[in-house]
Amino acid sequence: MDRETLVTRTGANGLELAAIERQGRWLFANDLLTTHNSRGPDNSTQLYDEPAVMAQAESIFSGLSKAIASAGGSLHDLVRVDQYYPSNEYPDPYHVVRRRWLSSRIPPSTSVIMPGLSLPGAEVSVSAVALIGSAASSEEIRPESVPTPRISSGYIPALAVGDLVFLAGMMACDSEGRDLARPARGGIPPEATMNPEFSWDGREIKHQTRYLLGNIERALKAAGSGIEGILKCQVYLSDIADMPYFNEVWLEAFGEHGPARSIIPTTAFGVNRGIIEINTIASRNIAGVERIPAGDEELVLRGDSSVVKCNDLGFVSGLIAPTPRGGLASDLSRSADLYYIPRASQEMELVLDDLRKRLKRAACFLDNVARVQLFVTTPSVLYPAAEALFRALKRPVPLSAVQVPGPLPVEGAQLMADVWLVTE
Repeated sequence: MDRETLVTRTGANGLELAAIERQGRWLFANDLLTTHNSRGPDNSTQLYDEPAVMAQAESIFSGLSKAIASAGGSLHDLVRVDQYYPSNEYPDPYHVVRRRWLSSRIPPSTSVIMPGLSLPGAEVSVSAVALIGSAASSEEIRPESVPTPRISSGYIPALAVGDLVFLAGMMACDSEGRDLARPARGGIPPEATMNPEFSWDGREIKHQTRYLLGNIERALKAAGSGIEGILKCQVYLSDIADMPYFNEVWLEAFGEHGPARSIIPTTAFGVNRGIIEINTIASRNIAGVERIPAGDEELVLRGDSSVVKCNDLGFVSGLIAPTPRGGLASDLSRSADLYYIPRASQEMELVLDDLRKRLKRAACFLDNVARVQLFVTTPSVLYPAAEALFRALKRPVPLSAVQVPGPLPVEGAQLMADVWLVTE
């Protein structure tokens, strides 16, 4: 594997994390964050009248720019960027700094509010993906048929890079001002919500999901792909109790073996009445998409493939500690042979066992793991889970982590892992 760790970060008890790592032409930036918030020896650039998040963002993009340059690329090679914030006060000032660095070429972006980040005091966590040398040949796609919210972000809705298409996090929003509650600003349009004139009109999540999937399909068609070409989705829900109703609509669209998918609870979105956001990766070479269905002992949600591969990338559906009944053992931490091992370590070991089985069936190995996003219900889970991952990978861990509002899709679970692979 042609791999180079460009930037490392030391976690708790000396645990070594791969903050920025190159695998072949792909570069993964994981959980870039800092607490720089004033002028001083840390070289942060905050002015006295600027929010601290702006100094943190300056530090993040400065480091990212240098790392990409050392790999022979530039910030214009970014194909995706994800941001997590602990408060909705931070996105607007962060966007000011992001525009300074990325100008008008901001790649497809997802931003959500979460209860906590992996570093206390940090006001933004940034994770990004770049394909080195791709800027000149990539195609920006701004389909008129797909509305985007009128917010400060300024991102590209869709970016085609070779066979791959990256879509920004999309919501059931309308930029044309048809929201009845806020007609001048746009938001959730009437056709994406329950009819207020009826006592019952289905579930709000089903209306927003159908509208949103229609927007995703139109965006992909504009990029030369389609819904059948989707490789990977991250689904953010404001209420995990909506999951069964959301999944009804998902199965209508994708059937039993859809894309790799992770369903992630979140605190808030950029559109106030939105309750779901989905980011998407698809392929224009639909014939080259390989979907590996779930094995008998894997905990995979109905409608998901276990692993999806295309070209030199692979995506694993969200990993949660499985049991034979398809749930999480309530007495997991009381297992006699694991009595002194923290429950988070036990959960992560079960997740890793599941991952190994999936990788074997996909003709891949742990060495192919390029990116791990860890979603945890409490900060105390992070270190033992990361330590278990380090023991398995035997190298600096390409890890990002964020605290989510519980529960996760499996009741009682403390963590979920979202895994990317580089297969060549």
